[in-house]
Amino acid sequence: ENNFIGYLKIIDDKYFVKEIDSYLFFPIQISPWQIKPTEAELNEAVTFALDNLEKKEKITASLFIQKFIPEYYSAERAFKKQEPIHAEIYKITEYGIYLNLFGDKVQAKISPAADNLPENLKVGDKINVSISYFSKMKIVVKPVL
Repeated sequence: ENNFIGYLKIIDDKYFVKEIDSYLFFPIQISPWQIKPTEAELNEAVTFALDNLEKKEKITASLFIQKFIPEYYSAERAFKKQEPIHAEIYKITEYGIYLNLFGDKVQAKISPAADNLPENLKVGDKINVSISYFSKMKIVVKPVL
């Protein structure tokens, strides 16, 4: 069923869950937009699932209860509704155009060769984008007219 109980631990500034029966430690992937567990939550029982079961050396744990910053939920809502987002350019390199979405809490990157891009973009310009891929660890956007 992939439903386990364990204790939340922190070791060398990394989060782990120690499975209650086997005492095995599994690393927890923390999303860039996730609110990290507090000191009070350490050593408390949590429920979790295991990810990447097909590769034993890459197994990680996902907590069933996770809290995220409000901007993450705004991005999730925009993805589900496929709403355009007004993004501000904060950096331009030959590798990509870097954008702030929903203030400066959520960032994304688009290729400088992407379709539908206005010409002569500079830092501080705003463009409309839509989220084409959304997960807890990554948000991918594409420009829209």
